[in-house]
Amino acid sequence: MTYHTGAGPRRAFEQALRRTWAAYFGTGAAQTGRSGTDVYPREWFAGSGALEIWRIGERAFIETDPALAGQVRRVVDQAPSAALTAADFVAAWQGGDVGIKTEVCNLYYLYPADFKPFDFEAGAPFAVRRLAGADRAAFDALLRACAEPERAEAFVALDHEVAFGAFDGAQMVAAASMYDFCGFADPGVITHPGCRRRGLGKAVVSRICEWVLARGRLMQYRAVETLPGSNGIAKSLGFTKYFVNEGVYLETEKHGATRS
Repeated sequence: MTYHTGAGPRRAFEQALRRTWAAYFGTGAAQTGRSGTDVYPREWFAGSGALEIWRIGERAFIETDPALAGQVRRVVDQAPSAALTAADFVAAWQGGDVGIKTEVCNLYYLYPADFKPFDFEAGAPFAVRRLAGADRAAFDALLRACAEPERAEAFVALDHEVAFGAFDGAQMVAAASMYDFCGFADPGVITHPGCRRRGLGKAVVSRICEWVLARGRLMQYRAVETLPGSNGIAKSLGFTKYFVNEGVYLETEKHGATRS
């Protein structure tokens, strides 16, 4: 969805955020203002033993492994007018042979007038530019330098809609790429472990933001709550936290599918 820079007050921007999420869940924006919980079994969650709770406005939208849908709905039915949280499912399911892990992800959005672009001072050894196929070797070298969990969390790829890299000479030391996620322009970012805390991640995400805002699109940034560096990038560039995503992951051999 597009939101034209300068086209209206902040309220119009916030309404666009809710409309975009509502469209993703196949409902109207007014639903985000009603307390309660909606459940969406997703085939792409099959076998994962997971559910994702998207707390958008006053409502909770849950995407779940289809095998868990019945269990999820039973918890929802106990409090039909409440927007449930991960804590509600932990309380309902803890004990026995089921281990439960949870993760909170903050959902930030960039109102165009709040954007604080970042670039390096004159004389800094780094250069930032848009990436192309010819940068594959340097990009792959950056990924190899990072641990696999970091690569998975960042989800940065050259074949995304747009990608930018920061270079120290010929070495790529950070990269960010953007793809459509639920109707939003959503970036991932990764920085070489030997070059962190130098503004490199912020620099490449800033360039992504410039590219997205110039096209009048809604810019989203997701950050796991326990990662201060990632949250710091969003805040320093002018993003505002509006919503929250909570993941609930059952740790059994069959991912809880056998629980009645």
